[in-house]
Amino acid sequence: MTDLEKKILDISRTHSDYNESLALNELKTLNEIDSDLISTLWTLKKRSEEIKHSGTANDRNSYLAYYLGITSKKPDGEFNLPNRRTYARSGFPDIDMDFDYERRHEIVEYLINKYGRENVGNIGTLQTLKTKAAVRKTIKVLDPTNSIRYDKEGKPIKSKTNENFALENEILKTLPNIMKRGDGTLVKSIEEACDEYPAFEQHMKAYPEVFRIAKTLEDSISGTSCHAGGVALSPIPLCRIAPLHITTDKGQLSEEGTAAKVLATQFPMADIERLGLIKFDILGISTITAISIACKLIKEEHGVNIDWNTLLLDDKKSLDLLKSGLVEGCFQLEQKQMKDCLKTIGMDSFNDLVVAIAMYRPGPKDFIPEFASKKHGKTTISYPHERLRKITSSTYSVLVYQEQIMRVFVELANLPETDGYEFMKGCAKKKPELIDKYKDKFFKGALKQNISEATIEHIWDILYKFSGYSFNMAHAVSYAFLSFKTVYLKAHYPTEFFAARLSVASIRRNMDEAEKYEQDAIENFGFEILPPNINESKINWTVIGDRKLRKPILVKGIGVKAAEEIVKHQPYHGKDILQSFASKVGKSVSSKVVAAMYDCGIWKDDIKKRKKEQIIGAFEQIKKDKIKVRGRPSMDMFA
Repeated sequence: MTDLEKKILDISRTHSDYNESLALNELKTLNEIDSDLISTLWTLKKRSEEIKHSGTANDRNSYLAYYLGITSKKPDGEFNLPNRRTYARSGFPDIDMDFDYERRHEIVEYLINKYGRENVGNIGTLQTLKTKAAVRKTIKVLDPTNSIRYDKEGKPIKSKTNENFALENEILKTLPNIMKRGDGTLVKSIEEACDEYPAFEQHMKAYPEVFRIAKTLEDSISGTSCHAGGVALSPIPLCRIAPLHITTDKGQLSEEGTAAKVLATQFPMADIERLGLIKFDILGISTITAISIACKLIKEEHGVNIDWNTLLLDDKKSLDLLKSGLVEGCFQLEQKQMKDCLKTIGMDSFNDLVVAIAMYRPGPKDFIPEFASKKHGKTTISYPHERLRKITSSTYSVLVYQEQIMRVFVELANLPETDGYEFMKGCAKKKPELIDKYKDKFFKGALKQNISEATIEHIWDILYKFSGYSFNMAHAVSYAFLSFKTVYLKAHYPTEFFAARLSVASIRRNMDEAEKYEQDAIENFGFEILPPNINESKINWTVIGDRKLRKPILVKGIGVKAAEEIVKHQPYHGKDILQSFASKVGKSVSSKVVAAMYDCGIWKDDIKKRKKEQIIGAFEQIKKDKIKVRGRPSMDMFA
């Protein structure tokens, strides 16, 4: 018996809700798969405590993961083994782990050190041409406006005006940024776009050749990239199982600040799983980074160490903030429609937040008004069949989670959970043959349970509409817990919360997001925001006092390396502060950086009367003089 197996059985003897029978059941499942998988997760958890980890996915409903300390949320008794989604899927358990995005690479390095460089690789993705890109590329090649001119050698002549580009913009202006139907489902093809958007259809009729070819190009492979969190593990060198290539990972920055080059499989996620390789989803989440920064500031400013394991999930101040809808910067809650969802459901408990996160997606969100009405007593709670009471009583007779769908298959049709899981996959991937297969099985099984055909048809319609975009309870609880952390910080420590959120937005160069949070802080929370200062600003936003922040050096036009260099040599003194600055900073601070500093007002208080061009010229001259002095031969005979 391994150390891990001994620990699991020891746990079963000391916790009444995790009995020996349940432990042996989970051990059996592990041994059928690979116990080293959980052993690795356990080690990852211990390794990652300093990196701010938050387990998110099916492991939230695993007693094994909870008692080993991989997750901090105790499983819900309603969905105990063998009814939990984790063990209903075929293959390896699907366990995702989220980390501070700035330190995700440390976890990947751990896996490489444990399994070997040759046995670990990022999972590649295939990029395909979507509707808008297909139209653009087709117009560029076909030249429907006849605007491309050629020289005598047959080469295209460069022109300042591009009528094809103007046509592209005119056509694509008729499509919204996110193409959705009225019911919230996505519009995924050119033909569907024509059905949904009449102005776009008119353009396609005017240019039938563009329509024909773009339709052919649509969904063809246009390039490769890297999965946001997917890492593949292999028992032998990965190159002997899957072809590899070097690609870019936008979630990982190189020293130059661009997307890092990484080794990845040429096969995408589904093919990797079919090959029998273990897949870890190791995601870098900026929210976790923001929580980490906020907690550090709270410790510095208030001497308080926040223990998330003892967080009260009925905290009144947090629930009041959720009810108000002032949740900018709170994980998963920022969209306007989501804020409306929070208000409709009514945030009276943590469970209401879990429900909102699970239901706010195409299909399930159609049931939000019904859920809210039944919750608030405006509509009578009734069940299409009495057997559904046990499954949906906690959600007012409304289907909310994937686990409930799986239980419907068990309780009403005497089918295994795996059938419910496969049915949901069929709905999600729009596979009619799978849907028809499980519809037939469900009807036959339910009829044998003496349930009327009309009732079965009614229940099936609900299952079908809900299943395509349904969310599992484990994910919903994980996301809700992370959401609640951000809500708690914003409600109790708004100064540190905004300092952290704004800092992460600045580091990620998301200036639109930073502007949004700044506006929220000023308008809704009464903050005073001070401009950046050459001596007082740091890399991150600085807490000056209660609801008073100073902008960082890291502003538009100034990269991380330049900002670090400026902060490193603070303070800058003397009658001519520009002289002090230019003589101290290194090569990473260029004239462009100095110009950006002028544009954001950093020089405003220190160099009042000089114009931008004068400051840049003086900076360049000081740098040149510095180089000359450095290049002068020394007169010291002992040098």
